[in-house]
Amino acid sequence: PVYLRLQEALPFSACMETLDRSGELLEQAGFRRVRVRDRSPWYRDEARRELDDLLGPLRERAIEAIGEDSYLHWIEVRRAICDALDSGCLRPGHLFGVKPKVKP
Repeated sequence: PVYLRLQEALPFSACMETLDRSGELLEQAGFRRVRVRDRSPWYRDEARRELDDLLGPLRERAIEAIGEDSYLHWIEVRRAICDALDSGCLRPGHLFGVKPKVKP
């Protein structure tokens, strides 16, 4: 249910993979020395801080900049992201790899 709520809140469609699967896909695409770094703890803190700021000190500026309807939708999206991070169903990461040069 948390993941479905996130998918419904996002203003775009997304097909997400696990971090391990993302690394496998890079290798299948020809990348070497692939490394995957789980950034969930860092992003969970960042997303929560952003939501708190938008609900507090940035609220009026955000509404003025994008309008109340867009602001309310953005809050809904941020809450869904925070819940997905808290539940562990959203696990962002950094992917690293080296793509060998193609010989002519």
